[in-house]
Amino acid sequence: MMKSYKVYVNGKAYEVQVEELGGTAAPQMPIAVSAPTLKSDTAPARVEQAPTPPPAPVKEAEKPKAATPVTGGGKGKGFPAPMSGLIIDVFVKPGQTVKSGDVLLKIEAMKMENDIICDTNGVVEEVFVQKGENVETGKNMVAVIPS
Repeated sequence: MMKSYKVYVNGKAYEVQVEELGGTAAPQMPIAVSAPTLKSDTAPARVEQAPTPPPAPVKEAEKPKAATPVTGGGKGKGFPAPMSGLIIDVFVKPGQTVKSGDVLLKIEAMKMENDIICDTNGVVEEVFVQKGENVETGKNMVAVIPS
């Protein structure tokens, strides 16, 4: 059974005929007509399927790099950022004595605050970050000379 329809594309009306092959028909909804219709002597639209692009080449997964010890540039032990984040507060300054367990600074990542804790007794050699700074994973933040 052939049915005639008006189809609107970019504000232009087209008259089309559709043949129903089987199954149930979809319910019809009223359509407001606001664009003029084209003359019936217009050539029918031609639809072509675009060629499928080839799949993207698969990259070989990178192997994780081994952790390398970070130093402060001098004799100090470095404390790298364990994750990317925002420095909320720095609790130490160069020349300050620190003990194992002291909080060196606080970093916010993924809406969680994380304390960077000193794991050795010593003296702060250098502080490489400041409050409000964004750091990337692995950036050296503080260097402590062990005592």
